[in-house]
Amino acid sequence: MIRYCQMDDDELERFSFGKASEEETEQFEEHLLICDSCRERFQAVEEFVLAMRSAGGDIRAGEARKRSRWQVAWLVPAFAGLVLIAVGILAVSRHATQPLAVVLTATRGTVAGGTAQAGRVLNLSPDLSGIADRGPYRLEVVDDRGVVTWRGRYDAAKGAAAVPAQRDGTHFVRVYTLSGELLREYALVIQR
Repeated sequence: MIRYCQMDDDELERFSFGKASEEETEQFEEHLLICDSCRERFQAVEEFVLAMRSAGGDIRAGEARKRSRWQVAWLVPAFAGLVLIAVGILAVSRHATQPLAVVLTATRGTVAGGTAQAGRVLNLSPDLSGIADRGPYRLEVVDDRGVVTWRGRYDAAKGAAAVPAQRDGTHFVRVYTLSGELLREYALVIQR
């Protein structure tokens, strides 16, 4: 049997936290209806427990705000870093996709041709000085194994011929009349 009027603060806390059995709780609640002393002491314990829970909640909320500020604080530089990486990738990829102008030259005593960077689209402009036929022409790019890697047309009046990126190595650019007569051949060295 519970000694209600002689209850100590630990027993009152147990009831406040709801840790008493159902039977003890019923007896305690009946006693509180008639005993002002126990009711006042119990109310004081309840206020204390409520204050502690509230303070604990404030502490947890403050810690959560600190964690939240910390999380936001590291997100800003992380986001800035991602933006810089994206800008760098776009700059590099835009540079790599812009066609590279290659002028193929023909001079006496040297190998006619040009050089270009591997992996870049090429805008080829062959030097056709001394050729009576004014075009348009058929162009052909052949790799060092003799495999044709690109065929297309070239008209000096319309500008350079856009040629897809070629692998590194020595290539040959051949200029033909539309009827198929070979007019000129240039060496084209593609480098990494």
